[in-house]
Amino acid sequence: MTRHDPLVYLLHMRDDARAALDMMQGKTRADLNETMLSYAVTFLVGRIDVTATKVPPSVREAYPNIPWGDILGVRDRILASEGARNDDVVWETVGVLSDLLPALEASIEDLKKVGDRYSGPATT
Repeated sequence: MTRHDPLVYLLHMRDDARAALDMMQGKTRADLNETMLSYAVTFLVGRIDVTATKVPPSVREAYPNIPWGDILGVRDRILASEGARNDDVVWETVGVLSDLLPALEASIEDLKKVGDRYSGPATT
Protein backbone atom coordinates (compact mmCIF):
# COMPACT_ATOMS: atom_id res chain seq x y z
CA MET A 1 0.00 0.00 0.00
CA THR A 2 1.39 3.35 -1.00
CA ARG A 3 0.35 6.74 0.18
CA HIS A 4 -1.53 7.40 -3.09
CA ASP A 5 -3.36 4.08 -2.98
CA PRO A 6 -7.14 4.67 -3.02
CA LEU A 7 -7.44 2.09 -0.26
CA VAL A 8 -5.40 4.36 2.02
CA TYR A 9 -7.75 7.26 1.30
CA LEU A 10 -10.82 5.14 2.05
CA LEU A 11 -9.24 3.92 5.29
CA HIS A 12 -8.61 7.53 6.38
CA MET A 13 -12.16 8.49 5.47
CA ARG A 14 -13.49 5.52 7.46
CA ASP A 15 -11.40 6.39 10.52
CA ASP A 16 -12.51 10.03 10.46
CA ALA A 17 -16.16 9.06 9.98
CA ARG A 18 -15.93 6.69 12.95
CA ALA A 19 -14.33 9.39 15.09
CA ALA A 20 -16.99 11.97 14.18
CA LEU A 21 -19.81 9.50 14.82
CA ASP A 22 -18.25 8.53 18.16
CA MET A 23 -18.06 12.20 19.17
CA MET A 24 -21.69 12.75 18.21
CA GLN A 25 -23.00 9.57 19.85
CA GLY A 26 -26.09 10.54 21.87
CA LYS A 27 -25.74 14.22 20.91
CA THR A 28 -28.32 16.50 19.32
CA ARG A 29 -28.02 19.44 16.95
CA ALA A 30 -28.05 21.75 19.98
CA ASP A 31 -24.87 20.10 21.28
CA LEU A 32 -23.01 21.58 18.32
CA ASN A 33 -23.41 24.95 20.03
CA GLU A 34 -20.55 23.76 22.25
CA THR A 35 -17.57 25.26 20.42
CA MET A 36 -14.99 22.51 20.95
CA LEU A 37 -17.33 19.74 19.82
CA SER A 38 -18.36 21.73 16.76
CA TYR A 39 -14.77 22.52 15.83
CA ALA A 40 -13.71 18.90 16.27
CA VAL A 41 -16.54 17.47 14.18
CA THR A 42 -16.12 20.20 11.56
CA PHE A 43 -12.44 19.33 11.28
CA LEU A 44 -13.16 15.62 10.82
CA VAL A 45 -15.91 16.23 8.27
CA GLY A 46 -13.66 18.63 6.38
CA ARG A 47 -10.86 16.10 6.37
CA ILE A 48 -13.19 13.45 4.96
CA ASP A 49 -14.03 15.87 2.13
CA VAL A 50 -10.37 16.66 1.41
CA THR A 51 -9.45 12.97 1.43
CA ALA A 52 -12.39 12.10 -0.83
CA THR A 53 -11.13 14.57 -3.43
CA LYS A 54 -7.94 12.49 -3.68
CA VAL A 55 -9.82 9.31 -4.57
CA PRO A 56 -9.45 8.85 -8.34
CA PRO A 57 -12.66 9.39 -10.34
CA SER A 58 -12.45 5.80 -11.63
CA VAL A 59 -12.62 4.51 -8.06
CA ARG A 60 -15.48 6.87 -7.20
CA GLU A 61 -17.39 5.57 -10.22
CA ALA A 62 -16.65 1.97 -9.22
CA TYR A 63 -18.18 2.53 -5.76
CA PRO A 64 -21.42 4.47 -6.25
CA ASN A 65 -22.69 3.13 -2.91
CA ILE A 66 -20.46 5.74 -1.24
CA PRO A 67 -22.44 9.02 -1.06
CA TRP A 68 -19.75 11.03 -2.86
CA GLY A 69 -22.12 13.88 -3.66
CA ASP A 70 -22.89 14.42 0.01
CA ILE A 71 -19.22 14.41 1.01
CA LEU A 72 -17.38 16.17 -1.78
CA GLY A 73 -17.46 19.93 -1.21
CA VAL A 74 -18.96 19.71 2.27
CA ARG A 75 -16.06 21.67 3.77
CA ASP A 76 -16.86 24.62 1.52
CA ARG A 77 -20.58 24.35 2.35
CA ILE A 78 -19.77 24.39 6.08
CA LEU A 79 -17.60 27.48 5.75
CA ALA A 80 -19.56 29.25 2.98
CA SER A 81 -20.78 32.01 5.29
CA GLU A 82 -17.65 34.14 4.91
CA GLY A 83 -15.67 31.94 7.27
CA ALA A 84 -18.45 31.45 9.81
CA ARG A 85 -19.13 27.79 10.58
CA ASN A 86 -22.53 26.47 9.50
CA ASP A 87 -23.42 23.96 12.19
CA ASP A 88 -26.62 23.01 10.36
CA VAL A 89 -24.50 21.62 7.50
CA VAL A 90 -22.23 19.89 10.03
CA TRP A 91 -25.29 18.27 11.62
CA GLU A 92 -26.69 17.19 8.23
CA THR A 93 -23.32 15.71 7.30
CA VAL A 94 -23.14 13.75 10.54
CA GLY A 95 -26.40 12.14 9.42
CA VAL A 96 -24.74 11.19 6.13
CA LEU A 97 -21.82 9.60 7.97
CA SER A 98 -24.04 6.83 9.29
CA ASP A 99 -24.65 5.83 5.64
CA LEU A 100 -21.09 6.58 4.58
CA LEU A 101 -19.42 4.31 7.12
CA PRO A 102 -20.91 0.96 6.02
CA ALA A 103 -20.43 1.93 2.35
CA LEU A 104 -16.77 2.70 3.03
CA GLU A 105 -16.29 -0.54 4.94
CA ALA A 106 -17.77 -2.59 2.08
CA SER A 107 -15.66 -0.75 -0.49
CA ILE A 108 -12.52 -1.20 1.62
CA GLU A 109 -13.11 -4.94 1.81
CA ASP A 110 -13.63 -5.04 -1.94
CA LEU A 111 -10.48 -3.03 -2.66
CA LYS A 112 -8.44 -5.33 -0.41
CA LYS A 113 -9.32 -8.15 -2.83
CA VAL A 114 -8.12 -6.21 -5.87
CA GLY A 115 -4.45 -6.33 -6.82
CA ASP A 116 -4.58 -3.32 -9.13
CA ARG A 117 -6.48 -0.82 -7.00
CA TYR A 118 -7.37 1.33 -10.00
CA SER A 119 -9.05 -1.43 -11.99
CA GLY A 120 -12.43 -1.23 -10.25
CA PRO A 121 -14.39 -3.49 -7.96
CA ALA A 122 -13.43 -7.09 -7.46
CA THR A 123 -15.39 -9.64 -9.42
CA THR A 124 -16.19 -13.11 -8.19
